[in-house]
Amino acid sequence: MTIIALPGVPSEMKSIFDESVASVLKQAAHGVTFFETSIEATKVMESEMAPLIDKVMHSNPHVYIKSHPKGAERVPRIEFHLSTTAKDSSTARKHVSKALIQLTELIQEKGGKIKLVKSET
Repeated sequence: MTIIALPGVPSEMKSIFDESVASVLKQAAHGVTFFETSIEATKVMESEMAPLIDKVMHSNPHVYIKSHPKGAERVPRIEFHLSTTAKDSSTARKHVSKALIQLTELIQEKGGKIKLVKSET
């Protein structure tokens, strides 16, 4: 077992991770690729999204979805993170894209609005 500890200062942690840790993790992953994308939805409540998230994850067993309510504004705002691992980045992106389309359609059916936050490999 390998344990990696990094400093809590963000700039130092990022630098050490990029220069030393990322290559160790890639080697340990044996070619498996991680992919994540995030969207933000407004005008939908997290409580009404829970069964829809379950539905999308059931239809896409390789994709994990987590939600995070953001702020205490008048308009509800939720950030959704969709992630997966696969043997190559193309497959990983394909899995997440399919789930993202389904989730977006369900949010829009509830009257929600969507914007892309980020995508990372």
